[in-house]
Amino acid sequence: MESIDLLVLRTARDWLAAGERCLLATVVRTWGSSPRPVGSMMVLRHDGRVVGSVSGGCIEDDLIHRYSSAYEGPGLPEGAPQLVRYGVSTDEAHRFGLPCGGTLEIVLEFAPCLQALEQLLARLDEGMLMRRHLNLATGEVALEATTTPDPFSFDGQRISNPLGPGYRMLLIGAGALAEYVAIMAQFNGFKVSVCDPRPEYINTWTVTGVDTVVGMPDDVVRAFAPDVRTCIIALSHDPKLDDLALLEALHGPAFYIGAIGSRRNSQNRRARLIEHFGETEASLRRLHGPIGIYIGSKTPAEIAVSVMAEVLAAKNNVALPGELSVDQAKRTREQHDRCNQQPHGSQGGCVALVLAAGRAERFGSDKRKARLRSGQSLLAATLARAREVFDDVRVVLRPGDVPEQLAIDLQVDIVWAAHADDGMGASLAAGVRALEHSGAKAVAVLLGDMPWIDAQTLKQLRTLSSTDHIVLPFHQGQRGHPVVFGRRFWPALAHLQGDQGGRQVILDNADACIPVEVEDSGVLLDIDSPTDILSDQHMERVAAASAKQIQMRYNNT
Repeated sequence: MESIDLLVLRTARDWLAAGERCLLATVVRTWGSSPRPVGSMMVLRHDGRVVGSVSGGCIEDDLIHRYSSAYEGPGLPEGAPQLVRYGVSTDEAHRFGLPCGGTLEIVLEFAPCLQALEQLLARLDEGMLMRRHLNLATGEVALEATTTPDPFSFDGQRISNPLGPGYRMLLIGAGALAEYVAIMAQFNGFKVSVCDPRPEYINTWTVTGVDTVVGMPDDVVRAFAPDVRTCIIALSHDPKLDDLALLEALHGPAFYIGAIGSRRNSQNRRARLIEHFGETEASLRRLHGPIGIYIGSKTPAEIAVSVMAEVLAAKNNVALPGELSVDQAKRTREQHDRCNQQPHGSQGGCVALVLAAGRAERFGSDKRKARLRSGQSLLAATLARAREVFDDVRVVLRPGDVPEQLAIDLQVDIVWAAHADDGMGASLAAGVRALEHSGAKAVAVLLGDMPWIDAQTLKQLRTLSSTDHIVLPFHQGQRGHPVVFGRRFWPALAHLQGDQGGRQVILDNADACIPVEVEDSGVLLDIDSPTDILSDQHMERVAAASAKQIQMRYNNT
């Protein structure tokens, strides 16, 4: 099924070529709510036949009555293009089916140029991006090739309408899900191709109107020549096929690139592409996976709805809220289920809350992704250490973070701090509020840039945790992290604001604090700059300083 814009243009060309007069209508301005966006087109033949739309139907009816011979109307006039407005008054908006407050302006071309339409369609069929310029005073049309899909524009005298070749979709893998996705894509105007080198799959393909290609996916992607109106989706479930396609697609201009797979498989794919194929977190930022939006889909048909919704959002430049992502929604649901399984009010264990929503502006880049000598990222190493000790680990992130890009394990729950930019206090408050229905008796507050705390230290602090106390680790007289807050202090933490952190809560409850001297310098060691992380030299310097201080203290006793 062809896109509506191309269908309108082809219909106008065919009618003109057959000697039929027609009118080309284009929405050029809208105010308030309107059924169709600017650039929407419709062609009206002299006898009242219509292809395309500029509204919900009532404006089309009015144009038919005004400008065709149907219903004994006057027929199409001659002359230069005209600008007409609908929906100025409340009565008129109601009459033409416009939403409350909706107004739109439409340019009517009474004599579209057949030669210009033929040239435009020929270039679009060659895969070129074009702009169609119309001068309202003269009716003159000019065509311009372009490399960027700039937005529609109208200055009152001249229309500039971006038009591209039809949207294309390349599917890797000819299974059942691919057939459902192909059908939905066709309904939305995509030209669909499917690639599969496996004869047992490609030979059983049943969806008509789809180009089937037998070949290795990387070769097929290259020959497909993706452009900014192309989407590529790997659905074979076979890494040997999917990875080949993705590696080729990621360095092209396709507007959407995705691969089917569970959250764990998606994480493994990213790790595999980085480790073995030289990809980076930056190059994988465009890769969608798990694909689709979260609607609880189970069957191939339902999954296809989910996938197509995400593709259309990308096509229309709509940023989906994080809670619609499959990964985030499933994490939230699993966290909710775990909370419901715990008896409210029970005094359970100690939960680890890792604060990782800061901007880290002094670091110069996202330090959570900085690589340690072990190969792990800074945040991933901190979370891994926490998971060695705590059964329940949660990490606080800021809106817009992508958990997969931060290599966050699926067993770690995400807490989203909507006001993270206000400071650490806001992030800590969001994290503690998320624990409201948990059965934990205490929370250990860790910082995301402190991966070198020893597991034995964390176990010691966990053992001392209780509902009514605050456990504070000290190393050589300096207070460190994590601080363990008993449940009695959570209401105060939940109301923190700005960048105040939990310091005031500690000061206000000094009699409830349990200081613990530890031999672990890791409780003091955080990362502030890239030089702190290179070859772990920062840790080595701190350890050396600690040893020197211990020796001096020994000599003085």
